[in-house]
This record gives sequence, structure tokens and C-alpha cells, in this order.
Amino acid sequence: MPVRRALISFAAAAIAATAVLGIAASEAVAGSNLKILRSWPPVIEAVRNIEQYHKQVEEAAAGELKLTQVGPEVVPPLEQLNPVSAGVFDFLFSHGAYHGGSNGLLIGVDALKLDPKKLRDSGLFDYISNNYEKRHGLKLLSLTPTGHDGYHMVLKSLPDPETGLKGRKIRGTSTYHPLIKKLGGSPVVLTFGQIYTALEKGVVDGYCWPVYGLLATKFYEAGAKYVMRPTLGVSRSFTLVNVKAFNKLPKKLQTILVEEGKKVEYWSIKFFDDFIAKEEKELKKLGVTYHDYPEKFRPHVRKWFNEGVLDLVVKYSKADGQKFVDMARAANMVAE
Repeated sequence: MPVRRALISFAAAAIAATAVLGIAASEAVAGSNLKILRSWPPVIEAVRNIEQYHKQVEEAAAGELKLTQVGPEVVPPLEQLNPVSAGVFDFLFSHGAYHGGSNGLLIGVDALKLDPKKLRDSGLFDYISNNYEKRHGLKLLSLTPTGHDGYHMVLKSLPDPETGLKGRKIRGTSTYHPLIKKLGGSPVVLTFGQIYTALEKGVVDGYCWPVYGLLATKFYEAGAKYVMRPTLGVSRSFTLVNVKAFNKLPKKLQTILVEEGKKVEYWSIKFFDDFIAKEEKELKKLGVTYHDYPEKFRPHVRKWFNEGVLDLVVKYSKADGQKFVDMARAANMVAE
């Protein structure tokens, strides 16, 4: 994006955010009333994580801290990092693929094993947080895994046993692009709001998505009824806080934000494991079917996904990204 266009886009987002909230940007770090910007509307089940964190923090703060939330209707998902970094908002709840071009480290967590404690003990959590603080003025509070099963691909027709997805266009954020290409397909970047129509009109032949949420999105009504297995990686949303806003809080409230961030990671795993199991039963009743990848591709898809994610980390974050990958391998944290 040309510099002038980027500046205009950022300025417009900041003005719109301030107008909607009715609060001047200079008041964004007032302390007792902090604002969360999230990347998805409430219909996307990932939002349950930030809702739960919001609830836990306010309960633990016992009236000393009030949080409010706004979503992509205020700032589009791919443009949200800078407004939070600038202090227009205090928290960002999102996914690393939405700002990979600015920093790739939070893409990399999708290729790590499901073990919140080990992830923190390995030093990877702090490494990411310190990097974001240095580069963006943001502190990492939580990495919430959406269950044991991370992502999958959903298609309008099954892959060819020999050519896979050759000639097909598949919607996916950058996280999925290496896998889509390995399977012979062409990646297409679309926002959540564009997927249904793109499936319906044949613009895309399938999409990649976290394992949860197929029921609410109703993409199966647009013809995407073939869910591929095995699942891929570990889907992790994140919560970042503006460091200046965080530092203005009393120590007690800082501790609450950090500790509740740890707790919600475990809450998220159980919630989504239960949710996904129930959702799958309902989807099968609606004609959605589950299939293994063709034998030619099946043994490789998980490795292709994980290695593709780690390659993206290095591509976007260069030496910082390579250090992340080296740390993950040394700690035996790369998913299998």
C-alpha cells in the first residue's frame, strides 16, 4: 500500500473509532475504563475467549476496572494493529495472520504444541511479548487455544486422489497458503464477510478455517460440505495490551490482567473441545460430511502446514523469526 494511502486509511480508522466510542483518543489510557478492539463480530465463536477474559478481569478487579469492546465494524481486521499500538484502543484481540506483514511471530504460535504452560516455560511467550513491546509498544497477555484441533479445510467437492486441488481456488489467510499450494490449489485472501458469497458464486472452491464455527457461519449452505481430516496445527487467538495503558494501571490491576490471561488459556481449551464435539454432531445432521485427504497427501498435510507456518515466521520477521523457530525446535514445541 502506498504511504499516502496507508496514512489516510489509518487516520480514517482512528477518527471513526473515536467517533463511535464518543471518547477522545487522548483518553484511551484513562486507566479505569479501557477499550478492547477485536477482529471478529460476536457470531464468530473465537470471540467467546475475549468475552470470558473480559468477564474474569472485571470480576477480579471488583469494580476498579471497566472494559468495553468494539469489533471490525469500527476498524477492519487487517488494519487493527496500528490503532492499538498508537493508543486509540488499549487491547487487541485477534490472530497473527491479520498483521503478518508487520510482525510474523504470532503466526508462528499456530505451529506449536497445545501446552500453555510449556509454551510459557520455554521462553517463547516472553520472547514474543518482548518483541511486540519493542516494535509496537504492545505486551502479550494471553494465547488462547481453541481446543485440541486447530484448523481444517472445507471444500465444495473432494480432492482428486492424484492431483489434489489442482485448478481450484481456496480461501485462506497467509497461514494456510503453503499448504494450499502443496496440495496444488491457489490461495485467495477474503475477509470473513466475503466467504459465503464467494462460495455461492463459485469464486472459490473451498476455504480454510478453524475447526469450530461452521454451524454459525452456515458456509455449508453455499455448498461447502466436505470437511477434510486430519486437522491442522493449533488455532490460537491472542490478547495484546498497549504498554503505556498497562503501565498507567496500579500494580494490582496489572497483575489481574496477566494472571487472568493465563487462566483463560485453559478455559478456552475445554470450552472449544466441548463446543466442537457438539457442533460436529449438528453439522452431520445438516448433510456436512467428514473425509480423509487422499492417500497420496494424507501423511504430509500436517507437516506441510506446520513447516509452512514456520517458514512464514522467518519470511516476515527475518532474524527475529529465525530465533523464534530455533527456540521452538530446541524446546520440542513444534506440533506433529
